[in-house]
Amino acid sequence: MTRAIVLCLLLLALPARAAEKSCDLTQLASLDLIPLGPLNKVVAGIDGHEKQLIVDTGATYPMLTDSVVNELGLARRYVNTVRVYDVFGNVAKQYVTVHSLQLGKLGGKNVDFLVMPD
Repeated sequence: MTRAIVLCLLLLALPARAAEKSCDLTQLASLDLIPLGPLNKVVAGIDGHEKQLIVDTGATYPMLTDSVVNELGLARRYVNTVRVYDVFGNVAKQYVTVHSLQLGKLGGKNVDFLVMPD
């Protein structure tokens, strides 16, 4: 048993063999950031309307404000399965589905957004 443990430790200490194929990074898209104090915004196309969204890479779900949802006439549905809070402690009670989302060259269909107070 001791020999097996020592052998495993020795194998873990060996350097990993490099992959034979190249592992280059390839840029798929880029977005121009609009500074907003400590935050950043990006321009997004939401169902054909241009809006600015705050970039939050740590967010669990994307969010839209009540006023944007009203302006775009999006149909609201109630959140029944999770409890999500925004940074101000507000609880999301509704969500909407955006049929077309465009971020630079990237696009998505039927993307759900939580609805949060303004």
